[in-house]
Amino acid sequence: NAVREAEKLMDAPLPLSHNAVWLLFEDAMGSWSGGVNVNRNFMVIRPEYDLYADIIAHEVAHYYWHFNTWWIDEGMANLMEMVIESERTGSPVRARTAPCEIAENIMSLEALASIPGEPAFSCNYSLGERLFLDLLQNLGKAAFWEGARKLYEESLLHADSNYQSARPAVGIEDVRQAFGPDAYAIISRWYGE
Repeated sequence: NAVREAEKLMDAPLPLSHNAVWLLFEDAMGSWSGGVNVNRNFMVIRPEYDLYADIIAHEVAHYYWHFNTWWIDEGMANLMEMVIESERTGSPVRARTAPCEIAENIMSLEALASIPGEPAFSCNYSLGERLFLDLLQNLGKAAFWEGARKLYEESLLHADSNYQSARPAVGIEDVRQAFGPDAYAIISRWYGE
């Protein structure tokens, strides 16, 4: 179900390196994570989360949102998770992570250069999620998903066939370009300009 919903939102088939979606229930990642999408090859979910459809939806979203700036990948994966879960349960699409207490905006978060497992890293989820949720709520569904698809297409241009960065990761300028002038004020508010 999460795969079908993700494909519908992105209007593109799930980018698979194989002809299957592999999901492993195993304790094979750091304690800071309930799940991980490993280079678009397979997903690993902690066994205690096997009934959490939201974690699976988040990791499915990473088939599209991978190898970009962290706040884009985690923010868009969180947003897609919220929308997919809303379709499944009828729950409202609203922020699901705790507000970031370490960085006041995305620009200050980028300056921290945090990595997975560090306390500041969780801000990639919360600040990215809130930026994209704000865009969705203010631009409307059609305009938002058109911009998200443009951003995804740009991210494909930044990675070569081995998923190694061919150009710098997709970042704030790409977000501005994808969502257009109607989104500039919203983007500036969350980015911190």
